[in-house]
Amino acid sequence: MYTATVRRKKRYYAECWEELHMGVTKKFQIILDSRLCKGCGICAAFCPKGVFTRDDDGKPVISDDMVCIGCKMCELRCPDFAIRVTGGI
Repeated sequence: MYTATVRRKKRYYAECWEELHMGVTKKFQIILDSRLCKGCGICAAFCPKGVFTRDDDGKPVISDDMVCIGCKMCELRCPDFAIRVTGGI
């Protein structure tokens, strides 16, 4: 079961990158649960498109979700499970 999940994720990421380079745009929704977030900033550091900025308290804020490519680096790296990326394929 684990290998099937890994294969499915690899195929998903390959399709995302292929469509991105072909000029197909997708809309992704980023859900940030502020109750779970501790403000470590890992999501902002790993986001390749700079979707997150930090507020005065140092907590991440979604500043431009239109540029999200759906790579889910923020979701995968968040130690608090405070981020979910939905949409796309």
